Amino acid sequence: MTFNMDFTMTVNQTLMVSDTQYCQEDKFKTRLCKSYAVGGDENCKYGVNCKFIHPEDEEQYMRLIEYTEEYRRVKGEVQKEVQHLHGLKRTIKDAITANAIDERINRRIRLFNEVYPKAPNYYDLHGMSTRGAVNYVMDICNMMRINNISTSWLETGRGNHSIDNIPLIRNVLLNNYNGFNNVYFVPLAHNDGIIEMTIV
Repeated sequence: MTFNMDFTMTVNQTLMVSDTQYCQEDKFKTRLCKSYAVGGDENCKYGVNCKFIHPEDEEQYMRLIEYTEEYRRVKGEVQKEVQHLHGLKRTIKDAITANAIDERINRRIRLFNEVYPKAPNYYDLHGMSTRGAVNYVMDICNMMRINNISTSWLETGRGNHSIDNIPLIRNVLLNNYNGFNNVYFVPLAHNDGIIEMTIV
């Protein structure tokens, strides 16, 4: 599984998005309808008769969610909301109110990951507070142990949008928690903004 978005989009748009409404029987509902792919108008003229995957094809659609216009749109809305809340937090002098805003941000990002998982066992931590991200990672570890999952991926980013361009979440996980409770964090070689988390 690759997490290089540009490469993944190019390959998977070719393989997973329909170019035409013609469909062989063995290809029925195996590709995303181009009306629902990124850039599509989310309005297929074939409706329920379309041979390609629509949102109504829930399980198949969710497997391809990161390639959909819906995912792109909702992720943009979440990012805009989180940026607004971070901006609001910078104007707050009261620690209790600032912490409440952090909690709201962290809950919003957790909810997005639950409703729109980019891939199985993949969690996007962008925008979370450091404490909120660490708590989320601990919750993910508990869930992994319960479900006998050994590996997950954490998208922490490289700090491009952080204060002083320092990737705080990434650094805290790598420097303070690596090896703790038999949990290990390793940045991916081709994208160090994504950490592979393994429970031994």
